[in-house]
Amino acid sequence: MRECGFAVASANAREQVKAEAHYVTPHRGGEGAGRDAIEFILEAKGLLEKCIEASIDESNPLPPSIDIGKGGDLK
Repeated sequence: MRECGFAVASANAREQVKAEAHYVTPHRGGEGAGRDAIEFILEAKGLLEKCIEASIDESNPLPPSIDIGKGGDLK
């Protein structure tokens, strides 16, 4: 954690780990902490809304081969 550029700890990390972190997630590990960290970084870079919009943009659909909602499978 001391060597990386941005250290993240989950809400349920040990106190010593949280003390070294640049950011502590509001959620516990396994309960959304990963998403918290990703959203924090994207928001800091001004990219969160763009990423959310791209993921729900009807004009930017998933290829049918990976869209399980349209008959694709995840082999």
